[in-house]
Amino acid sequence: MTSPRGKYASEIAAAKAHAEAHWTTPEFRNYWLGLTEESRDFRAQQFRAFGELLGSVTGTLCGWRILDYGCGDGRWLRFFLEYDAKPEDVVGVDVSDARFALGVPKNPLVRLVKTDGATLPFDNQCFDLITQFVCFSAIPTLALRRHAAGEIDRVLKKGGYLFWWDSLKSNVPSERDAQIEPHDYFGWPMLRKDVARHSKPSEGLRPFPGARLAGRLLDRLSYSPTHVAALIGPKP
Repeated sequence: MTSPRGKYASEIAAAKAHAEAHWTTPEFRNYWLGLTEESRDFRAQQFRAFGELLGSVTGTLCGWRILDYGCGDGRWLRFFLEYDAKPEDVVGVDVSDARFALGVPKNPLVRLVKTDGATLPFDNQCFDLITQFVCFSAIPTLALRRHAAGEIDRVLKKGGYLFWWDSLKSNVPSERDAQIEPHDYFGWPMLRKDVARHSKPSEGLRPFPGARLAGRLLDRLSYSPTHVAALIGPKP
């Protein structure tokens, strides 16, 4: 029987090549890891969405066992610690050599694991929370995305949650502009928030009588959504 790694070998190789091509360029790192306006706005949106959605089910990450799927340079691993997760409870995985090389020296307090791109090297039902930030849109085929979803399901505890942040469309050349929707991979309860490059005007309004109506009117001027933030779960 062919192993998952062998079955998806070409897709995994394509995903690794795509990641290497992006993460090794100074332009990409300056744009997304630097202090550009786009990077600042994007990160602020991610923090807000994560806090709002996770905050609806817990007030702290202390005691939660967390896996970041496709951890990159580990920025979210460090962020989880700021929300009082314990270092021994936080794990990041990635398939890319370049991303892994960036992440290891930046995250001495948490465990990073290099994966084969097909199988998560963990026991069944061992995480309370799994996060994925712009990973599914970088997986080159529907079949491999479904396999990845199955692995996430396998290692997530019953009653656990998946936090999803991803593009609305695929970012890989082989499936450019293919729709990426979390409900295509997970049939659990979902809190969803569509996100644009810049925050909605209503999110910057101070409270005042009529603020809700004024916000709805101002939000008609918002940028079109480009990403989805979702809290998926609890897992049945």
